Amino acid sequence: MGNDGGLTRYRPNRLPPAAPLINVRSQRQLTDQTATVPEVTERGLVSFKFRAVDFKTRPDAILYRHRLIRGPGPIPSGEEGWSVPDSTPEFEWNPEQPGTWTFAVQSIDRDANLS
Repeated sequence: MGNDGGLTRYRPNRLPPAAPLINVRSQRQLTDQTATVPEVTERGLVSFKFRAVDFKTRPDAILYRHRLIRGPGPIPSGEEGWSVPDSTPEFEWNPEQPGTWTFAVQSIDRDANLS
């Protein structure tokens, strides 16, 4: 692009953003990213709070989408089952059945790159 000050070249970031940090709270709070979250054993609120670290995107402009599936990971590929992206950095869930569940969250930066 040309302007009064010369030429400007825009190069979007080619690397995906880093995965969001997740904090899980159910019967007890888990903040260790390497810890295994125990199975859901009873009805009760499970709260997920997440935060992306991205120095190029304003914190209030980062979008998140999440997905919850029954059973152990990995998360299937494809766009089906993801929530509508929004800027809310948390998700509260009241499971209807006990068992093993997999929760995934992706951040979306200013250039629409998915983590």
